[in-house]
Amino acid sequence: MRKWMIKIRENLKSNKGFTMVEMVVTIILTGILFTMACSMLLSWGKSYDKLKTIEHAEQLTDTLMDKISGEISGAQDRNIPDTTKGTENLDHVIISADNSEIELYDRTGSHIKISAVERTPGDAKTKELNIHYYEVKNMAGDENLYDAVDWKYSENMYMNYYVQELRFDTVKGKTGNLLPLVDVTLKVRNEKYQYTCTVTKTIECYNSPTISGPGKEDGTPDGPDNPDTPDGPDNPDTPDNPDNPDNPDNPDNPDNPDGPDNPDTPDEPEINREHGYIEIEDGKLKFFEGMPSFQDLKDIADSLKPPHDTELIQVPAGIYQDNNKYYLVTEDTVTDKYDCGSMGQIKNYKDNWNKVIELLNDKLVTEKNITTAGQFDTLIQKGTIYLYQEEYYICVEPSGGQPGIAPASNSNWVKVESRFISVSN
Repeated sequence: MRKWMIKIRENLKSNKGFTMVEMVVTIILTGILFTMACSMLLSWGKSYDKLKTIEHAEQLTDTLMDKISGEISGAQDRNIPDTTKGTENLDHVIISADNSEIELYDRTGSHIKISAVERTPGDAKTKELNIHYYEVKNMAGDENLYDAVDWKYSENMYMNYYVQELRFDTVKGKTGNLLPLVDVTLKVRNEKYQYTCTVTKTIECYNSPTISGPGKEDGTPDGPDNPDTPDGPDNPDTPDNPDNPDNPDNPDNPDNPDGPDNPDTPDEPEINREHGYIEIEDGKLKFFEGMPSFQDLKDIADSLKPPHDTELIQVPAGIYQDNNKYYLVTEDTVTDKYDCGSMGQIKNYKDNWNKVIELLNDKLVTEKNITTAGQFDTLIQKGTIYLYQEEYYICVEPSGGQPGIAPASNSNWVKVESRFISVSN
């Protein structure tokens, strides 16, 4: 290459022209450089298009999810009419059996249904967010004050994307009760670039309406976690099933060193060690953190970045340790991802003040310790574990008197479930 360039310079200085070989070589080199430049430009162009596609997807999902979240979070505690029976349901928010629709009264009192519908009938690739506003009738019910109408974004808003899936799910606590939460899964797709963006969000209904409908756990497909799957862990014939008598880990298996027939097997109290527990021995208390730990909750909060964004974090009942202090969460609850810097922040979130209680004392207080009102005031503090009439209570506010005084309606005391208590003789 260098020799050719020197030769070209010499020819330029002289009156000689270029030979045919030199011209061919120059054209070839120029073509190679031009091809390389075009390839780089095309590569940069594709990368730019991909980045813009991702950016458009995130913008679209954020806009759609904000609209959905705004409608669901403001759901009113108002019964939805059952048009098939001419009566009212007892539910305020209803999720359809296939999880594709949600029906409620929004914050303005309008009866609406949120779903994804096809702009062009029969073409699934034209699905878009649709909010159906039901008609509003007069008091007599024989005339429409407002006709039914469908609200949608413009087609240009979707930027060649369409809604591939819109799913709503109820959320259950550890005890099986439905929480005032709705899990929303939104999936949009661009066929041109074969790109799919999925966003999930847990939305809190701040008016605490009654919610009905299926959840994710109600429709588990075939898989290792499905009890009906032949090889599922809950199938009695599965070798890994702990209930299978042939499983070496089964306590009823005589070959298991921890089995009931083994004289060295210790007696284990039936407590919830998974979520932590309080050990009571000779009147002294020891606290053991469970799973998830408080650090796990913080890690979950820190990991929630767009587009996989969730505002609320579920906090299961159990024992948590934060800064060398222990806390008892008496029932399943939630907290905002921005209120997860400490257990104190979780306690101060909305209605958690009597659900998240700091365990202050390492000694159990019993009725025998209380002989006078003065002793009661001295020994009972916030977070004190008190044994009263063979039941364990934790003090939320010491001014509320003994827990035996209408304990079910006394918010100053919370009964500690037996699954969190381990008594050692």
